[in-house]
Amino acid sequence: MSWEPRSAKSRSGRRRPFPATGIPKWGGMLLTGGSTSVRHMYACLRTAGAAAREMLVAAAAKLWKEPAAGIRCREGRVEGRGHAVSFGEMARHARRERPPARPALKDPREFVYIGTPVPRLDIPEKVAGKAQFGIDVCLPGLAYAVFLRPPRFGARPKAVDTRAAKALPGVIAVPTLSQGVAVIAETIGAAFRGREALRVEWEGGEEKLSSASAEAALVDALQGEGIVAREEGRPRELWASGSRRLERTYRLPFLAHGTLEPMNATAWVKDGGCEIWTGTQFPTGAAQAAARICGLPESRVAVHTQYLGGGFGRRSALDFVVDAVEAAKAVGRPVKVLYSREEDFAAGFYRPANASRVQAVLDERGMPSAWIHRIAVPSVFAKSFPARMKNGIDPAAVEGLTTAK
Repeated sequence: MSWEPRSAKSRSGRRRPFPATGIPKWGGMLLTGGSTSVRHMYACLRTAGAAAREMLVAAAAKLWKEPAAGIRCREGRVEGRGHAVSFGEMARHARRERPPARPALKDPREFVYIGTPVPRLDIPEKVAGKAQFGIDVCLPGLAYAVFLRPPRFGARPKAVDTRAAKALPGVIAVPTLSQGVAVIAETIGAAFRGREALRVEWEGGEEKLSSASAEAALVDALQGEGIVAREEGRPRELWASGSRRLERTYRLPFLAHGTLEPMNATAWVKDGGCEIWTGTQFPTGAAQAAARICGLPESRVAVHTQYLGGGFGRRSALDFVVDAVEAAKAVGRPVKVLYSREEDFAAGFYRPANASRVQAVLDERGMPSAWIHRIAVPSVFAKSFPARMKNGIDPAAVEGLTTAK
């Protein structure tokens, strides 16, 4: 198709909210992370595109009573002898065609867009300041919420004094919710002032956890047996007998993702349903979280995905969505939750720390002839996607190691 700016819209003219079809290997979930979307979907999308092309050609051949061999698809149009219509116009006829089981894929030498730099379609909107990010969402009667977070991971409120916060102008409510104490107010300024007035005594939590203790635990874990994610050839034998060997241990700390746009989400629980406006990498998870909190079927939840100002994996978590839905449910009006930069760095989700030990045997040319890589890292999938764990292995922890050719 022609690479012109386009926007997928519903017949009502509004951008379609969730639900839609996602990654087949992930049960149809809408999810992006780790820059894996193209790698996961490349073969699938190529095949789907080739099948669509054959269906468009077959439909045109029947409609125009022409040989299929003389019909081609290019620049978003189906062209034949004296005929040329858009893909969209021909799609209503092509939908009646049976999808081919093995569509012919285009020869890579004929690629038009793959491997060719093309401008992003959203550049004009962003340059003109017209693009709406999650933080830009505004609704009638919108309230704002900020949270006082525990000073230690796992700590819970033991005693909460809300009197001073509630007495401030503009403060609507100060509920204790699942992830902290919220201050919900008419303006974001009133919400911040209310948080400063809160007095909370905390108990429990990981008092002894530190970056140093986490690193030591990971390095120590490298001594264990572990689980083999990939093994080819005889690397252990070559290591034992190798004359030129290298061994190094690498350590990476927990790191905040540092999204450019502060973390935020807006939710509205009303009329037996829930709507969410946010920039998220995981719309399916957002819908599932809202359905669980509100006791609703997922069909009663709409996720309006906005532009996001940097994701980096941080926006695949659901904490900011949970906060917004719980706050909106507590006061019965739309609520926008906003995280300060300090708050997200102190109490957000981090890229996991890890320790790696690499052992390599070099051949006479100085190239690796054997490679043994041990890694110790907290699992992301064990909590977020337990069904994707196989034989105790987190695919995200070994991605790149097990997929390298």
